[in-house]
Amino acid sequence: MNTNITHLYKRSNKTPTWQLGLLAGLFVGAASGGCGLFDIPITLSTQEYKQNFGNSTGTVPSVSCTTQADPCSQAASQVGSALAANGATVTGVCDTSAMKCTAKLDATVSYSLSLANDQSFATSVAGKAVSVVHSISLKYGVPKNTATFNIPQLDLYIAPQGTTKIDDPKAVYVDKIPMLTKGQVIADGANSITVDTASKAGAQFIYYVQNPNQTFVLLVNAKPVVRAGDAMPAGELWLRVTPVITVGLPR
Repeated sequence: MNTNITHLYKRSNKTPTWQLGLLAGLFVGAASGGCGLFDIPITLSTQEYKQNFGNSTGTVPSVSCTTQADPCSQAASQVGSALAANGATVTGVCDTSAMKCTAKLDATVSYSLSLANDQSFATSVAGKAVSVVHSISLKYGVPKNTATFNIPQLDLYIAPQGTTKIDDPKAVYVDKIPMLTKGQVIADGANSITVDTASKAGAQFIYYVQNPNQTFVLLVNAKPVVRAGDAMPAGELWLRVTPVITVGLPR
């Protein structure tokens, strides 16, 4: 028997039982303190998403439409001619309340990640297996925004390597970045999104954290709308995202 515990038993006629139990518990806790996990926060490399909407000038043409006569696809082609080269598509839709054609833009950019090649991750885990992921957050900023239109929101998705479209069944919705008005910028890392580890997106993040050799992508999608008389779509949007995770590692 440990001499400290023996000493406590010898004094049991003088020391109250509850104190003996407390002291014994502290002793056992100290003895087992070298086991289990320790938590460590990891700030991963920042990803930068750049979308160039071209340099068109002028305004969106005013094209009348009705539900019976819909010339909006032709109108959309005028708006989209400068955007196709930059990976954006345009769909013409008749706004029946105004009887005018609108142009709905759809632009997706992606960033490929391999945590095994992320210096911060590799240094932090030092080859240990990640036992648990406690938290996931995505800090973000918009350092450049010269877009000539408002962006209702930016939608973020996580998907396996090779996925390029958000409507791909393998793409899992993460969250949205609220509306950006034209010209609005956000300081780098000033805002953040918290990913629920119990959500479907959280499960995907956890999988890739625990399998760092598996490459995956983060997709960012924007669907702004321009109307007759608005400035033609142009300008650039830069989004910077920095994932921060807290993981449990073996001691």
